Parts: sequence; C-alpha cells; structure tokens
Amino acid sequence: MKILPLLPVLATLSLQFASAEQVVLANASSATNGVTHREDTSIRLVEGKFSLALGENTMAGTANAYLHDVVERACPTPDSQKVNVLDSSRNILLSFGTKSSNPKDQPGQLAGKKLVGKKANNHWTFEIAGNSKPTTEEAKALHQFAGYTEFSEVFGLLYGTEPRNVGDTWKPDLSLLKKYAPDLRASLSCKLEEVTEHHGVRCARVSIEGTVTGKLGNNSKVDIEINGSVFRDLQNLIDADMDLAGTFKFNGAFGKGANGGSNAVITAPLKVKRTVKVEKP
Repeated sequence: MKILPLLPVLATLSLQFASAEQVVLANASSATNGVTHREDTSIRLVEGKFSLALGENTMAGTANAYLHDVVERACPTPDSQKVNVLDSSRNILLSFGTKSSNPKDQPGQLAGKKLVGKKANNHWTFEIAGNSKPTTEEAKALHQFAGYTEFSEVFGLLYGTEPRNVGDTWKPDLSLLKKYAPDLRASLSCKLEEVTEHHGVRCARVSIEGTVTGKLGNNSKVDIEINGSVFRDLQNLIDADMDLAGTFKFNGAFGKGANGGSNAVITAPLKVKRTVKVEKP
C-alpha cells in the first residue's frame, strides 16, 4: 500500500478534526475561591470631542483620559476578596479651545492600598483594610472598584456554558444583566475564531462586537460601541488577554453649580486592554 498519496487526505482529515474540536468557555459558577489573580487593566479615551452647555452658551474642546490599574486579587471564598492595589494612575484632560499640554499621571485614590471585599445580594462592597472611615474621594473610588468588579463578573455571561466549535457564532443571553446591573443593557455578537496557545496557555480566541448602554443617574447616559477579541484561558476559564476598541459616548450632567450644574457631551475613541494571570500557589 502506498502511503504518499494518502498524506493529503490525512492532512485534510486532521484539519477537519481540529476545527471540529469542542471547547467549554464558561461554567455555571463564577466562583474562583482559593485562586489569586494578577490583573493589569488600562482604559484610554483618545482625542475625543467634548462640549459643555452652560445655560444658553456652549463650549467645545477635546477629551483625553488614561486609567491604569494593576491589582492582585485573592478570593478565599466566592463571596470574599482580598485585593492589593499594586499600581493605580489617572490622567484625565478636558480642554477647551487650543489644546493644552498633557498633565502628568496622578496616583489613583487606592494606589498602594489593601482592600477587603464582601459580596451580598449579587453586589460587591469594598473597604480599605484597617481603615474604618475612608475619605470622600476614597469612598468614591471604592464604589467604582466594586462596579468594575461586578462588570468583570458579568462579562463572563458572554460565553454561555454549552460547548462551542471553532467557527461558531452566537448572541449571548444577557438576561441576567437585570439581576446584576439593572441599568445596563447590551447587544453583542461573539464568534469562536480559533483554539490556540497564547503565551504558553491553551486559549480560545473569541471576537466580540456590539453595543453597551448604561444609565448613571441624573439623566446621564453612556453608550459604548466595541469590537475586538479576547483570549479565553480554557483551563482556568478567565479572560487572559482582552483587547477592545470602539467609541465611548457620554451625555448628561457634569459638575455642580448654582443652577444645578451643566450638561456635557463627550464622544471619544475608546481602547481597553486587560490581562489576567493566575498566580501559582
């Protein structure tokens, strides 16, 4: 029997079997008890348009922002966390008229602090370890960190628990958003592009596109259009590497003044980069 003529057939069959490989991207539980993650997250708004309405007058300018956080997050139980904020910086510039020089990065309110988190009724709250009464700015930052933590958990709803094949496309079931984030709405599409090794970890590369809309109170609204991809760690079921781009739109109350503040509209290109690594015990 001659082997050489069969090689193209065997190669074709091997490719078919590889493309037919099924993977599970998420399970029914989001619990990560006993695991420690190191997360590096950056969010950028680049050369956006900014307008501010003050009564009958409107001022126009540009909007730029850069937020960067590196945290070590330990999860002793599904409803508790210990967080070490290794690095946190903020650089936000809303300028009018001619472009101003870029300000220096400022440390975030939680930079270098250790946090303790508890989950109750599907919501996280965080406190600074050993600090019974945070400052007003620290309390605001703790509330924002809790919201970010909840959004990261909700992001896992994108994948569903059923097995996926390479090439599969789906509309995520986001009905549980009403349970976790009642003011958040999303319409997204996903596709399993490939199963591959990424930085030494077996991952599924999932492309994502669509819109996310949220209400912030005071009739303020945020609309985000996103597209990009996520490398999903198939062993630990975490988003090991996320790279998203899109457009950020804000319309609503801005600041506090004698007449109840003003209304701002911000439209800016958005870039989100996030990596997560499981720390070995």
